[in-house]
Amino acid sequence: MATMVVAAVAARDGMVTRLDALGDEFARSAALRCESCAGTVHATVVTMDVVRKTRRARVGSEEVVAGDFESVDGCETRFGAGTARYGFKIVNGTKRLVGPGVDALIKAPGDIIDRQGATEAMRVRCKAMMYELDDFVDTFVEAEESVKKSGVSPEEASQKVFMKLMNAICVERLRQCESVEWLGTNLQGVMNASITEQKRAERELIDKISKPATEEGAQPFVDANLAVSRCNGEDPDALSRTACIMLAENLMTKGQQSVRAHANFTGEAKKFQRKLDVGGETKLDDDDADKDGDVHELYAEAMLNASYIRANITLNRAVSYLSLSLDIDPTRASTEHNLAFAYRSGKNYTAAKTHLYALLSPARASEIPAETRAESSKLLCEIEHLEGNDQAAMEACERSIEFNPLNFHALRLKAQLHMVRFFREAEEIRANEHDPQEERQKESLRDVAEAKNLFTQALVLDPAKNEIAQLGMVLYFEQAAQDSALQKLTKEQLGALRHARHFCEQQGTELDNVCTDMLELAGNHVAELGFIALGNDALQMALTLDAKRTHLWTNLGYGFMSMGKFKMAGVAFDRASSADDSFELPEAIATLLKRGGEFERKLEEDRATASAKWTESRRPNKDERRALAAEVEATLSSLRGPAASSHDEL
Repeated sequence: MATMVVAAVAARDGMVTRLDALGDEFARSAALRCESCAGTVHATVVTMDVVRKTRRARVGSEEVVAGDFESVDGCETRFGAGTARYGFKIVNGTKRLVGPGVDALIKAPGDIIDRQGATEAMRVRCKAMMYELDDFVDTFVEAEESVKKSGVSPEEASQKVFMKLMNAICVERLRQCESVEWLGTNLQGVMNASITEQKRAERELIDKISKPATEEGAQPFVDANLAVSRCNGEDPDALSRTACIMLAENLMTKGQQSVRAHANFTGEAKKFQRKLDVGGETKLDDDDADKDGDVHELYAEAMLNASYIRANITLNRAVSYLSLSLDIDPTRASTEHNLAFAYRSGKNYTAAKTHLYALLSPARASEIPAETRAESSKLLCEIEHLEGNDQAAMEACERSIEFNPLNFHALRLKAQLHMVRFFREAEEIRANEHDPQEERQKESLRDVAEAKNLFTQALVLDPAKNEIAQLGMVLYFEQAAQDSALQKLTKEQLGALRHARHFCEQQGTELDNVCTDMLELAGNHVAELGFIALGNDALQMALTLDAKRTHLWTNLGYGFMSMGKFKMAGVAFDRASSADDSFELPEAIATLLKRGGEFERKLEEDRATASAKWTESRRPNKDERRALAAEVEATLSSLRGPAASSHDEL
């Protein structure tokens, strides 16, 4: 792996400075050295997680080998230009690193400074560290296996693995930390000092900006307007920076709580609206739930009014809290994003966009982390779509994906926008059946192709059932457009297919056949791209709707064989035989299935009797496994079952 890493780095930068030759301020500070190593370990773990998701989609296994993983890639994606994930804080007069992996320091009082400088320094040091680690994958797997055998809960496991990697890499191998305990003690010392400072700040807030309660027994309350004037320099009796930051955080938290309450009340209102729409309500508002003096109206109607009243009150409260927080600390990106979200919740799109434009200004690119800018771009995308600005929505979603290519929700949202545009075009094409409109059909095909690509990327990150159905819907329409079948769709068919992801969650609907076709199309598509496990998931979903499709059971068995799961393949072939008495497994497949089953049994015996040091990355019989996999692939390449005809009904 060392050669691979060196080659990758050399191709990108020409050369790598060795870790012990770096003469930056990190090299002169024990705390910064150790914190930067923690950040690098975190980056590689995140990169490993992405690689594992891809492996899981491909072969249904999270086993990662050196050839799947270039740890230097984590350095580029986590610390590249524009990511701004790291910064510095001056804590007790000393510069400290803040960011993922050393999150505890973010809670320390003070402003985050020089994100660009800190992130670039991390990129350089990460590459230098990875240059010296030629067996990171083995180290990672050993740490995971050790934690797994210790019997800790899944919630604790990730943190335990991280600490073991810290010890193996940062303490023993690279000697960037004196010990893991040293780092913990060091961070705890910072936090203890922070707690002391925060207590002083709390006392300061009570003494300088609190007013006595108007009711006996109530707590004193903070005069927020006075706090703003004493935090922005307008009042000579200024508050300390720590007190201002603490107050801004508390106000933001209250704002977030109010936004969530608004969503709950809005959901409650929709529930009562549905009851009224269905009809049949007879219960009257005897207790005057909405306090309007009318006890003769329906209870559901009164509760609808009451829910909307509460929703409006909590939304106004949220905007007030978040606006005050932003007035106190105008540089806090999270507060401005939450304020934009609150305005969006209240359908004040103009106000929401004003704050989002400010967050996404190029002038602030170096001070706001990539993930925050990605979320703000996604929110802007949603708002532009709600306002009917399709092109602006597309551009905002595209920026969100550029900021964070691994954001499942942004990928899915942009795919859905392409399909919204496609459906609009499809309806117009259907309405004008005598007009060939070749250019419009080509444009609609481009939307479908882009949606297909985006849904596929999203599925690899999170193989959700709804998205598999949506991908199938996209492929269904791609085939229809290519076959000039769009004009044959009735308005009712088009409407039903548009909502396929909801219909396909249920059995027994009139769309069962179409849903099965869609899921089969999705399964075949992702399998052809190499995501065999994901394809098998789609085929199994299709088979729950129609278990008589013999070729689906056959393809499912082939998929299991490709993943090395021969027992499960045998079960699938048995089901194919049950669905069709004439089914006969090709001799070459039957022979491979028998050999694979024997190998799988032997592997299970080896695993059961292996020593405590045995790990998945050091499985026995690797050569035999590799040869068997190659033979399976060669045999299956010419034997995969036929695809379904997706437009028999059109």
